Amino acid sequence: MKAKFFFLTTALFFVNMLSAQVIEHEKLLRTDVSKAVEDGWRRGGVTNLNFSQVYFSNWAAGGENSYSLNTLVNVFASYRKDYFTWDNTLIMGYGFMRQPTLGFRKTDDRFDFTSRVGYRAFGDFFYAGLINFRTQFDKGFNFANDPQGLTPISRFMAPAHLIAALGINYQPNDNFTFFFAPLTYRLTIVADKTLSDQGAFGVEPGERTRSEFGGYIRTAFTKNDFEAEWLRNVTFNTQLDLFSNYLENPLHITVNWRSLLALRVNRFLSVNLSANLIYDPNVLIADAEGNMATRIQFQQLLGVGFSYNF
Repeated sequence: MKAKFFFLTTALFFVNMLSAQVIEHEKLLRTDVSKAVEDGWRRGGVTNLNFSQVYFSNWAAGGENSYSLNTLVNVFASYRKDYFTWDNTLIMGYGFMRQPTLGFRKTDDRFDFTSRVGYRAFGDFFYAGLINFRTQFDKGFNFANDPQGLTPISRFMAPAHLIAALGINYQPNDNFTFFFAPLTYRLTIVADKTLSDQGAFGVEPGERTRSEFGGYIRTAFTKNDFEAEWLRNVTFNTQLDLFSNYLENPLHITVNWRSLLALRVNRFLSVNLSANLIYDPNVLIADAEGNMATRIQFQQLLGVGFSYNF
């Protein structure tokens, strides 16, 4: 875990260093972006770093020392030329908090890469193929049932989800896209032997993978050019993924809904509010009494800190 944390922290550190270098050469960046758009490429993204720390010494009101760190890297590269399109996005996030009595606990952990190619069929409709890969960097624990964090319930590549889909993509502008794929393969990977032996994340006990064939929908909306003056520094992004397994309980839909609202206070300071809702019929989650059942998963993050858009 320490090695993975060191690797992730180092990678995110260098990403923020690169962002700082981009700031120093902002005029050159504008020129490069203009050329890139002419060449068919649009590249950009957001890096965000939030840190908080609390220290007490002989404090009559009570309290406990703590510190926390949250990082987010959200980048994209899109190509448009004649009848051909190619969209790539990469989202990496990691966060943790540390208290003497609770120890180290992560607050965010994600790796999400998507690549979609398309060829114009007619109008704003494209024949399209999509690949999406999701996993996490670090171990996860159910602290409600395991306060000491002794037994991981997830880790790197356990689970990992791979989606390969063929279908039609409707994209009338750069802000909205609707992708429908009647031919979709979904692979769930549980690389950890202990978790696979338990049948975690829908795999058969002892198996490392689970294959599904079905239909897939991905719709996304992004808005960062609001006309109202008080919304000029606001960016909103939401994305909804739906998957139905044709061969097993097709009405039990797997849902992954992510939203991000970002407010740019000034050149370097921003406020970000993100939410992620997941419902996966194949994933059983224990409550405080240890009862296993399919449950709605929800995560919400509010961060105030350093940010740079490029």
